[in-house]
Amino acid sequence: MPIAARPKSSLEIADATVLLVDDDPDVRGLLQDFVAAVVSTVYVAASARAALLLLKERDVDILLTDLILPDIDGFSLARRALLLRPTLRVLYISGYAETTRQSAARPRAANFLAKPCRFKDVDRALRTLVAA
Repeated sequence: MPIAARPKSSLEIADATVLLVDDDPDVRGLLQDFVAAVVSTVYVAASARAALLLLKERDVDILLTDLILPDIDGFSLARRALLLRPTLRVLYISGYAETTRQSAARPRAANFLAKPCRFKDVDRALRTLVAA
């Protein structure tokens, strides 16, 4: 008898795999350190296109994406990512007030972090997202 896969709702934060997308190497490095302290696996991408390629090759539970990217904005990336992986959870991050206001009008944008953020902000946001 095959073992049934765990439903997504029972995902444990320590077992989660995150794809982090940010074009700023300093921010990306800091966020990677924050996320790696909470989850088991972190993949990083400097662009939306690179992120989509990773999503085709790797199992990912959470997409953590900047909203302002050089090639495709974070909202569009999330829409495309959800077509590839419908159970993907999305956490947006941005340092711009305008994108913060826009996020309130977007689906799934309740999961939002403002830059600059601290480790405890990232930790809380990831845990809340996994618990949902």
